[in-house]
Amino acid sequence: MLYDNLTVEEMLSGYSRLRNPLLADVFRKMNIVEQWGTGIQRVLQACASAGLASPEVTVSGNTVRMMIARPSLPAKRERPPRKRRPHKRDEALLAFLKAHPGAPLREAADAFFVNVSTISRFVQDMRNEGRL
Repeated sequence: MLYDNLTVEEMLSGYSRLRNPLLADVFRKMNIVEQWGTGIQRVLQACASAGLASPEVTVSGNTVRMMIARPSLPAKRERPPRKRRPHKRDEALLAFLKAHPGAPLREAADAFFVNVSTISRFVQDMRNEGRL
């Protein structure tokens, strides 16, 4: 049940009742409120102009929840596999990894003056290419 027996239908049609007129007047004077009872109507109009379904309204106690469905996102495009150009570091990295088979990637990153994510990407690329 909404405040002062206001029904959901009345609320959706723009009818409103002030619960705290003093607070409402302060908000109006501070230009926080444009006009009484227009917020729900503006939400409904914005949904309609965006081609969205009307919001789902749920009332629980003195709480109102409006669920606005977002539009469906377009299907994700498949990207072609990234083609990596051979890098002069590849052979040196392969030699390092063969010489230090149990070494953590941090050591390889330090040896090549790059961060761990770069070494990790290089190693993954070489695995994908069948070089490791």
